[in-house]
Amino acid sequence: MRTFIAVEMNPDIIQSVQHVIRDLDEGNRSVRWVKAGGIHLTLKFLGDITADQATRVAAALEAIGPDVPSFPLRIAGTGAFPPGNQPRVLWVGIDRSEELLALVSAVEIAMARLGFPSEKRPFRPHISIGRVKDPTLLGSIPARIEAHGDREFGQMTVRSFLFFESRLNPAGAEYSVLKEIRLP
Repeated sequence: MRTFIAVEMNPDIIQSVQHVIRDLDEGNRSVRWVKAGGIHLTLKFLGDITADQATRVAAALEAIGPDVPSFPLRIAGTGAFPPGNQPRVLWVGIDRSEELLALVSAVEIAMARLGFPSEKRPFRPHISIGRVKDPTLLGSIPARIEAHGDREFGQMTVRSFLFFESRLNPAGAEYSVLKEIRLP
């Protein structure tokens, strides 16, 4: 099963992000836009794992919960990876708070203990909103992403994080919650 660990956005944030997706979507087939059910902040992608590994991951994540208090999260700005006119991922930004970085660190440490490789790239909190198939056909989307660079999407309190299974199909990914970990 293909899995990842993430923070789910609240309904107000999802609605705000969907609004900007609708604004950016020109019917351009070179971008696969994320649906409402896919709007989340990925903390760690684990990839394909066995059912036995999933059981161990869920237990390790549950052990983190009591040590990480609930915290505020600010969602603001838009951008692309890589920046410029040849992006592959379009995103909405999330502030790098100490509390968020502490949660990411706890997840990384717990997963490393289970044998998952540590992320080599620095953590850049974001919500992926579109995956670019052909950057040469984006038209005005890069300029419009830049125009939304200062946009505020809102704030929420992170009270839990989730362990997801992701099933890929032609219509896009479908997510199932394997475990919800509540924060005090």
